[in-house]
Amino acid sequence: MEPRTDAQTPWGRAMMPPAMDVAERGTRKEPAEHRVLVLYSGSLIAQGVGAMLRKISLVETAAIDIEEPDALERARATQPDVVVVDMSELRGPCQELFLDLLDEFPTLRVVCLRPEGDTVDVFRKQRVHVRQAQDLIATLLER
Repeated sequence: MEPRTDAQTPWGRAMMPPAMDVAERGTRKEPAEHRVLVLYSGSLIAQGVGAMLRKISLVETAAIDIEEPDALERARATQPDVVVVDMSELRGPCQELFLDLLDEFPTLRVVCLRPEGDTVDVFRKQRVHVRQAQDLIATLLER
């Protein structure tokens, strides 16, 4: 069985462990441990992170231009564990797409790249039921 190509999967090229012999590449594939979706518009940083992740055999990486009309459908199809986005692009269409993905995938982690420094921000969705004003206040004050 041949590995799927870009046209067959939103995840791009099939990820093979680097130690595999060329003859084995069409017959065996390590299962991915992580599905990472890189959202970008003009960010070279996000695109570079996507290119770097594609070289890691246990990470399936999809990169989607948020300006494409079908970006939300393609992003949903990837069923990501992690979304990577450049913090400077987290507005407008990217913000809407980001919020839709958080709503659809409750365990999703979002890694926001900061081009001006050497840190990233990691966000996780947490849903808390608030039945009374006291529940909301307790949630706001929780550390």
